[in-house]
Amino acid sequence: MNWRSSRKFLTVLVFSIFAAYRLYASGIHDFTGQCDLCHLNRPDGDKKLLFVRDMEVLCLGCHPGAKSSLSHPSGIKPSFPLPPEFPLDWRGRMTCMSCHRAHGKDKYLLIVTEKGKAFCMKCHRESILVGSGGHEVISSLLHQPRYEITEKKGQLDRESLECLSCHDGSFASLQEVSLGPGIWEHGPRVGISHPVGTDYRKAARKGGLRNVFMLDKRIRLFDGKIGCGSCHSLYSPLPAKLVMENRASNLCLSCHLK
Repeated sequence: MNWRSSRKFLTVLVFSIFAAYRLYASGIHDFTGQCDLCHLNRPDGDKKLLFVRDMEVLCLGCHPGAKSSLSHPSGIKPSFPLPPEFPLDWRGRMTCMSCHRAHGKDKYLLIVTEKGKAFCMKCHRESILVGSGGHEVISSLLHQPRYEITEKKGQLDRESLECLSCHDGSFASLQEVSLGPGIWEHGPRVGISHPVGTDYRKAARKGGLRNVFMLDKRIRLFDGKIGCGSCHSLYSPLPAKLVMENRASNLCLSCHLK
């Protein structure tokens, strides 16, 4: 390979990496002129599109962390019929594209306009009402947990807002509401409270907490702040939807020194 060929190759490589980064970082799924990345054929009327690989594999090629972040189960056959707007693959399984569109410019590319609790309830109405091993979103209301705002300035992360919209009856839909940092009272069954929206690094400087670089990767921070999703995941199979076992205070001691 001569120097001109090498230079051309490097130029194409750098451009490709930069373009991929821009696409992934922006959240915009614009694959204009790149149909062959995913499809064996081109759109042609009502002709069925064929994929070069399973849809799950294609999505994970750009979003490798989706599975490890305790996302909604995929690659499974649902145990109950889904609304028609949530498509299954040719084997009747849920995929990423059961809930997300492959093309678009909005942040989450949801397949319907509903978000948060309303989005989940499109499918999970029965498990919410009677409890079938799923995430029973109204159960916590029976135990009177509550959220107390301690700072009017600031804004909780989106995930925490969605959690509070179900788990604290005093807040209705929080999708467009500004809610500052505060304290979450878990209720008498648990008997503890925990700050939400607190800057972890600032709190660690006061002592009693581990360095942020020592935290288990399952404990997520949101712009450096503690959120409901730091300790809980909607899709966790563990009791209380914890991100990890808390036997012998294992979860608590992942952040707290004692």
